[in-house]
Amino acid sequence: WQAALSAEIKAQTCSHVVMSSEHLQSRLHEPEAIRALSDYLQDRFSDIRVILYIRDPLDTIVSLYSTAVKSGSRLAELPLSPPDLWANIVNHKATIQRWQANLAPAELRLRLFQKDDFVQGDLLADFISAAELPALDYKRPKRANESLDRLGLEVLRRLNKDIPVILPDGTTNPQRGNIKTVFEAHFNGGAPFLPSAEAVAAYDAAFADSNDWVRETFFPEREYLFTPKTRNMASEDALAPGDLDEMAAFAAALWRRNHKRGTRKKNRT
Repeated sequence: WQAALSAEIKAQTCSHVVMSSEHLQSRLHEPEAIRALSDYLQDRFSDIRVILYIRDPLDTIVSLYSTAVKSGSRLAELPLSPPDLWANIVNHKATIQRWQANLAPAELRLRLFQKDDFVQGDLLADFISAAELPALDYKRPKRANESLDRLGLEVLRRLNKDIPVILPDGTTNPQRGNIKTVFEAHFNGGAPFLPSAEAVAAYDAAFADSNDWVRETFFPEREYLFTPKTRNMASEDALAPGDLDEMAAFAAALWRRNHKRGTRKKNRT
């Protein structure tokens, strides 16, 4: 890909190149990997700027939990100690220091991922402004990878037990089909998933020092790094676990039956 990208850059007459990927942060977590990227960029560009969006750690963890369930996880609750991948993503102090130390002399532009701080209240408008891109009539993509609401998460994580992504023999389960797409389409507007009080306290405490360092270093004029919000925790208004188990079992039975019917029809065709 490096050779292909270099050829594309040479073939263009543009003065600016924009590269965007959330995996730069989550995959390049070793200093030598970031330095390798720095060497590649410095060989091709005279001015390098890094735009980094950081989000409230607990909000990020809830989003990651939703993605995990959509991918087949059976986790019933947020783990009180985050997996290494999750901890890396939300430890903003460590991310900033790692990239500043290994991508010099690139300029770091830090942005807060919360609507009240976006230019025009819009993420893409904010990025266009931060990247100093021209005011064009950009084609905007549809929203993607939306978090599931509470009911969708509760049902899907149970269904993941009956229709797992990976079968016991290590092969991909063909019965999964487009189940992720179906849940995303039907479970995105209800009450949000609410973590337990223990999880809220654990994550707020775990990343308090990181958030305070970022605020003092980059946003000293702010009283808080992220806009304070009431931490609504899981409460008694949640559906009974037994009812959810029955709902998931029913959904699994319907899904298997429809998938089997669709397979037979496809074979006949």
